Amino acid sequence: MQILPFYLLCDESGSMAGSNVDALNDALPKLHDEISTNPTVADKTRFCLIGFSTEANVLQPLVDLSDIDEVPALAAGGLTSFGNAFRTLLRCIETDVAALKAEGHEVYRPVAFFMSDGVPTDDDWPQAYKELTESATARRSSRSGWATPRSPPSPRWRTSVPSSSRTRTCRPPQPCGSSPPA
Repeated sequence: MQILPFYLLCDESGSMAGSNVDALNDALPKLHDEISTNPTVADKTRFCLIGFSTEANVLQPLVDLSDIDEVPALAAGGLTSFGNAFRTLLRCIETDVAALKAEGHEVYRPVAFFMSDGVPTDDDWPQAYKELTESATARRSSRSGWATPRSPPSPRWRTSVPSSSRTRTCRPPQPCGSSPPA
């Protein structure tokens, strides 16, 4: 079976307290419902929730959303460590893709959505981002860029790096190990 690993990284730092974290917590059950109640999507999608602030934690390991009743809630507090988020995402992608393949699945390029309202408080995040984007597994991933309450996510596949004007459109998901379309 073909599986699409879907990672949602959500900022849980102190700046998210109040309406920002409330908006994410309101959206998570809707996301769960949309994916888990659509058999075609639920069969092909696996979901992982990573919350990050000073540390990054896997709040919901990769799962078929139809197998769980609810997605864990987010709680705001701490600093905004993009580096810890990127390192945790890389570990998850590498582990999850290997496990799915070991189960006999064909794995589409993982998709990651990164949601934050601010700027990183850690100085080492560019190195962690570089390690993520240059890893063999993650290079075959589709990444969707930064979403904040002030700038809603674009409907296009995008990657953008904070404090950089570089933005590129990513290709849609492809099976891991396959060549992307020209």
